[in-house]
Amino acid sequence: MAEYNLTVADLMNGSAKILKQPAEVETRTLKQVIEDAKKDYIRKLLDEQGGNITRVAEIADVERSYLYKLMPKLGVENGRRV
Repeated sequence: MAEYNLTVADLMNGSAKILKQPAEVETRTLKQVIEDAKKDYIRKLLDEQGGNITRVAEIADVERSYLYKLMPKLGVENGRRV
């Protein structure tokens, strides 16, 4: 992110020029953002716990059955990425 050094005097006399940088446009829906975050989190835990689904479920405070349903969406089989 760019930094701007503006003084109060710049703002008071109107000589400050605010430069706008093109913003990156987010094209994902909120549902997609949440799903991606969930996948990243579960994958990270699986990696950290060596694929131990029981331990991941405990840490994430979810049921193991939920993880087993989620695993195909994550590209995970038996606690390991495929």
